[in-house]
Amino acid sequence: WNEDKATHIDPSVIDSLENLNSAKSVNIVAMASSEGTVAYNYNLAQKRANFTKYMLSLMGYNKKRITTTILGESKSDQSKINDSDRRVEIYIEQ
Repeated sequence: WNEDKATHIDPSVIDSLENLNSAKSVNIVAMASSEGTVAYNYNLAQKRANFTKYMLSLMGYNKKRITTTILGESKSDQSKINDSDRRVEIYIEQ
């Protein structure tokens, strides 16, 4: 995790979040790959979730309706380092 690097946010994701304020709640699920220690990966996933929550609040969504679930590396394929495990998923309840 390099906090100095810009985070890439797919424009199609931003477009799909335009009507976010009509959602009842949002849950951010953050994960990390198995590279590094369990503690490091948990903290990394927490940073991802916090950044995502911050970005959603900048878009005008009420932070009080956002929950976060930190999985760290617990859902990753432990046998290999996989970039797809380094992600945040956003679940929206309408």
